[in-house]
This record gives sequence, C-alpha cells and structure tokens, in this order.
Amino acid sequence: PGIVQSDDWDGFGQRTTGSGTSVFENAVVEPENLLDFTTRFKYQTAFYQLVLLAVQTGAGRAAVRDITEEVRKRTRIFSTGNASH
Repeated sequence: PGIVQSDDWDGFGQRTTGSGTSVFENAVVEPENLLDFTTRFKYQTAFYQLVLLAVQTGAGRAAVRDITEEVRKRTRIFSTGNASH
C-alpha cells in the first residue's frame, strides 16, 4: 500500500501552507476503523463557514476601529478649516 501526496494546492494563497492532496492506493482499513457517514455532525460545513465568517468579521471590525482612530486624529487640510493645530 502506498500514499501519494501532491503539492497541488496552489490556488487562493495555499502554495506555502504545506497542504496538498493525499491519495491512498491499496490501503487496508479494518472494519472497526470505519465511520458511518450518517452518524457525522450534519452541519459541519455550516460550522466551518461560521468559523471563517467569525475571522472575517473580526478583521472587518478591527479595520473599522483602526481607520476611525486614524481619521479622528487628522485635522482639516484646507484653509477654511477651523481645527486647532
């Protein structure tokens, strides 16, 4: 039995992650090690999406926070502005 690993995950920033496709050829799996697909968590895909959305939400909130902070520090740059320097 062999394992063939391919470094083929080169889309969307995956090149340097060490990820890739694994193919198991003539691999033996004992019956007691098999998992019934019907017993899996039904909403696992939605859960994974939720985790990714939480990361994106955090990044978005941090961006709004940082931009707001920088804009509040600025004074007007045109001559009619009345901000103190």
